[in-house]
Amino acid sequence: MKISDFVPLDEFEIEVERFIKYVKSSPLMPGFKEILVQTESEFREEERGRREGIEIDENTWNQILEATTKVGYRRVDARIVHQSSFYLKRT
Repeated sequence: MKISDFVPLDEFEIEVERFIKYVKSSPLMPGFKEILVQTESEFREEERGRREGIEIDENTWNQILEATTKVGYRRVDARIVHQSSFYLKRT
């Protein structure tokens, strides 16, 4: 199903933004700092991971290095380097 079959996409996006603002303007329950919409916390965590890297325990890290070496990656300064720029920080 395509949204554009029912309403122009720009109109839909405006309505979604309005709805999000409406939901977020609701009073907070005690003990909460903000209202998040679906996937907002996951998006923030993904952004943080891209910025700061993700923690990986020693055993898992070694398994990753072993597996990636088998498929053509090479180790450089405890990072995985191939044709793309994909990095994991070691804990």
